[in-house]
Amino acid sequence: MRRGRPSSSNTTNPIIPNTETTISFNYSENFNKIIELDTDNYLTWKNKILYLLTINNIADYVTTNKVKKLRKKDVKENLDDYITDKFDDTLVYDIGTNESDIKNDITAKWIIINSLGEKTQKLIEGNGKTAYDLWKILQESFTKSLARRKMELKERLNNSKYDEDQDINIFIANLQNLIDEFEKNR
Repeated sequence: MRRGRPSSSNTTNPIIPNTETTISFNYSENFNKIIELDTDNYLTWKNKILYLLTINNIADYVTTNKVKKLRKKDVKENLDDYITDKFDDTLVYDIGTNESDIKNDITAKWIIINSLGEKTQKLIEGNGKTAYDLWKILQESFTKSLARRKMELKERLNNSKYDEDQDINIFIANLQNLIDEFEKNR
């Protein structure tokens, strides 16, 4: 029995598999937990969402400003050359923004919004924002200062104790995660 990746008839190079394959990932079945963000759980939430966005090839829509919106009243050229925002008709997408980018931005935004509790959603309300805008607001609202993060990590490292009821491998893995995070924040 042959193991590994299944071959694809769409591949142009027989050695390199088709990289355009879309991964089917049902959000509602696989990521249906909502969370009220705070400074303690933000990094965990952020990493989970980045994994989900990366799997769906749309992480760039939160990490870079790929989609820009403009107020219609600020546009000096012909408005017919712009795509109107379906959620806020006072806005248009910047020239050069295509339908695919708009769809991907809305999908990323939907994933973010629907992973958050009501209280956290209120921070990012407003249809005019892009996925990138939402991401930045959440990052600025819930990221701890480097000094505070270091202090908390040192405290957690100093207070780490092995409990005999716990598996030693889990304790070591948790300890290594703390050390790795501390090193990353140095």
